[in-house]
Amino acid sequence: MAEQTLEARNDPRRTALHGLAELLREQRFSVGVRGLHLTVRDGGRPVEIWMHHRPDDGNRLWFTWAGGAPITDATTPMNAVPAVRAALRRINTWPLDDSVPADL
Repeated sequence: MAEQTLEARNDPRRTALHGLAELLREQRFSVGVRGLHLTVRDGGRPVEIWMHHRPDDGNRLWFTWAGGAPITDATTPMNAVPAVRAALRRINTWPLDDSVPADL
């Protein structure tokens, strides 16, 4: 059990997500990491960032939006910051309607 926990802590996906989380916190965003998902909020609705291996890029790790659309490779987390900022700006200007749960 302890070995499994240590392995999970050393998972490069978790390491990359936590690195990005720190960069985003330095920008004063509210950030949470749960498992292999990162949630970013700037007072409004959140955006979610996942980690995926990209077979078309030598199976390297990439930060992606929920659903898999690529943001940037895991070696350049600073490139994700402006993309996250833009996504938060867009998502928080969308009108809420019945098709979007208010607690998203």
